[in-house]
Amino acid sequence: MMLLQNMDPEAKPVTLARFVRENPLTAVLVGLLILLLIAAALFTVWREKEKSRKKRELDNKRYAILSHLTDEYVFEYDLKEGVVHFEEKFEKKFHFERDIRLTDYAYDQPALNILIENCNLAKENESTTTDDFELEDSAGAKQWYRMIAYRIAGGDGQPSHLIGKIVNVQDAVEERQRIQNVADRDALTGIYNRTGYEKRVRELSEKYGEKASVTFAVLDLDNFKSVNDSLGHAGGDEALKLLAGRLDRMSGENTIVARYGGDEFVVCMFAVGQADGRKIFETLVSGMDTDMNYQGHIHHLSISLGAVYADHVLYQVKSAGKNGFQLICHGENG
Repeated sequence: MMLLQNMDPEAKPVTLARFVRENPLTAVLVGLLILLLIAAALFTVWREKEKSRKKRELDNKRYAILSHLTDEYVFEYDLKEGVVHFEEKFEKKFHFERDIRLTDYAYDQPALNILIENCNLAKENESTTTDDFELEDSAGAKQWYRMIAYRIAGGDGQPSHLIGKIVNVQDAVEERQRIQNVADRDALTGIYNRTGYEKRVRELSEKYGEKASVTFAVLDLDNFKSVNDSLGHAGGDEALKLLAGRLDRMSGENTIVARYGGDEFVVCMFAVGQADGRKIFETLVSGMDTDMNYQGHIHHLSISLGAVYADHVLYQVKSAGKNGFQLICHGENG
């Protein structure tokens, strides 16, 4: 009986409200601690986000500076929305809208048409470096560019975006052309050599077509050996340069002149009438019938020239059934 009388009454459950009533100071301290932990966690998250934001800003500034220095222009092509987005610098240079929705675009800007064409080619591959292409900016200046682009897949694994840059390669193109031009030119006279001549003949043949008339001439300096014997090889070189200079003044969009080797030169004219061709060659021959003064020594120069005029010859052969040739023979002396 004594034991039962000394036993505590039934224990009450501990609740948050009871704990706060019975331990107000401890509850306040625990609450403050929890608030501090939450604040610390929020601060840590905010700090990481702020660091990330500043890093992005720094990266963007760094890329903007590099882009300005290297003359590169960034673009993004949203393949699903059909929208091409260009950076501000590119917009200023070409006066394009920054966002081009292809379904609404009228394809009335030649430079933008070229870019969109290259974008559509690039989206077919994971990564693309296009051939060089020429663009005209808002000031009317034409320069060469190259597109480098990478395709990105979305969450469904399908291509969603094309990210890339458009690089100004004008200097590289000019250097390549300069090197090619050196390879195609005769080192002594500066006019085309055999390689350059044959290349230009092919280009003009494609330009003027098989129906165009062609006048072909071969010429050389008369008694060139005697020029070398009397004036030395340096004097002979001056005679070659004199003739090359006269020929170079004849060259143009439809006329090619070249030094084929030694003192032998060639002329090829497209779409020049027979009468006009005769006048051109008569002027050349009479102009080279002259005395050359080299270091006080006078030597008379002249040239001999043979030419053939062919009109529609290739077309006639093809019209006759192809797989053949036509030999042009001229009995007239002139």
